Amino acid sequence: MIFDSRKIREELNMSQQDFANLIGISLSTVNNWDNHKTSVQPMIRPRILAVLKSLGFAKVEFEEYEDAEETVDSTTG
Repeated sequence: MIFDSRKIREELNMSQQDFANLIGISLSTVNNWDNHKTSVQPMIRPRILAVLKSLGFAKVEFEEYEDAEETVDSTTG
């Protein structure tokens, strides 16, 4: 699954504010991701991946860095 904050939030039934609080970022950052105004900065990606993995998302990739294989796959740990 390519990281899409809006789709992930909808699956989790979370508001932008709830998602921001969960990850530890600002509401405006989530809003920018949802509206494709900015991409996820590399330094925050490990935290997002860890949180999503703990919530049961099997695999999440960040589109612009697919070649770096920055993913989480719950089947391999």
